[in-house]
Amino acid sequence: MKSFRQNVCAVLVDEERSRVLVFRRVGDVLPGHRWQFPQGGLRARESPEEGLRRELEEEIGTADVEVLRKARKPIRYEYPPDIVRKLKAEGSKLARYRGQEQHWFLARLRRGTARIHFDHQPREFDAFRWVSPAKAMQLVVPFKRDAYRKGLEALGLVEPRGTAPERRRIRPPRRRTARTPR
Repeated sequence: MKSFRQNVCAVLVDEERSRVLVFRRVGDVLPGHRWQFPQGGLRARESPEEGLRRELEEEIGTADVEVLRKARKPIRYEYPPDIVRKLKAEGSKLARYRGQEQHWFLARLRRGTARIHFDHQPREFDAFRWVSPAKAMQLVVPFKRDAYRKGLEALGLVEPRGTAPERRRIRPPRRRTARTPR
């Protein structure tokens, strides 16, 4: 059975911790579903955080971020049959995988969006916009929606299914303090 490609996914949050940045892919993956979070495969012997910073630099032109949180465990999604056929027809290296296993990170741009640019090659994105986490789930290609929900839940951006409102502020992680001797 095919394996899952190891991958990272970056959720960039605003200062108020109520909106996230989504990026518009160059070319249609599926018509009308071009928006997504920055993501990409891990290289051999690369840690998830190293991969996160490299992918951000490659895809949006800056890795100047503060990592706020990492999901406890990776989140998987499988490629649907029509996408597998398309990947094979294109000769894509992704066709050898069953899907992706993503390490999800919540991060904040240290200098806002001013350093984002798409001048690099190959260019994956051509625009970005701030949206609610719930809207991000609607904009992504349908086969990734469940993974987006799980990732956003794991990062504390949306409530688990069946609970109250999907839009809420993210609480900063609790800081552990060392006990002082008495």
